[in-house]
Amino acid sequence: MTAWRPALRACAAGVLVLGLVACGSDDDPADDDGTSRDGLTSPGAKLDVGASATVPLLDDAGVVELTVSSIDRGVTDPQKLHGTAYYVRLDATVVSGDGYQFFAEQYLTAWAGSERVMPLASPASVGPCTRAYFKLDPPVGTSIQPCLTFVVPEGGAPIDRVAFYADDDYRIDDDTVVQWSL
Repeated sequence: MTAWRPALRACAAGVLVLGLVACGSDDDPADDDGTSRDGLTSPGAKLDVGASATVPLLDDAGVVELTVSSIDRGVTDPQKLHGTAYYVRLDATVVSGDGYQFFAEQYLTAWAGSERVMPLASPASVGPCTRAYFKLDPPVGTSIQPCLTFVVPEGGAPIDRVAFYADDDYRIDDDTVVQWSL
């Protein structure tokens, strides 16, 4: 009758150890406010339009604070754009490094339902959207308000979210982008 007690104790001890290890794990470097220990917004963060994220530029070029301030539906002009334009307005501020390396169209994408939509890469302004870039060697604290134009094909779902992606930490294919949703 007492032969099963050591096995039960070993099993209970194993469950306790596993529980403590899982609960005490420090694998997630995010704080409660969604920022990592290095002050960057945690990969995979989901934000509302209007919220700010602190994100790195490619090749450790610098850090910017980025806000998707609005996602506005434009006019449907099938002859020129072959779909419906959406204008994504941003605020970007240099936090550190070389903000000159920040080109919004290189770091942002959008989704219209389940379809990924890339911004127009034209250097010209489209509709009410005006391109904005940092000048060479902008000092920390310098801000710009770029606007990107996305075009959803006729009959497509409206754009409902925008995402920042860069290098290995903020990846589209494993859902670690920083995402702003309407």
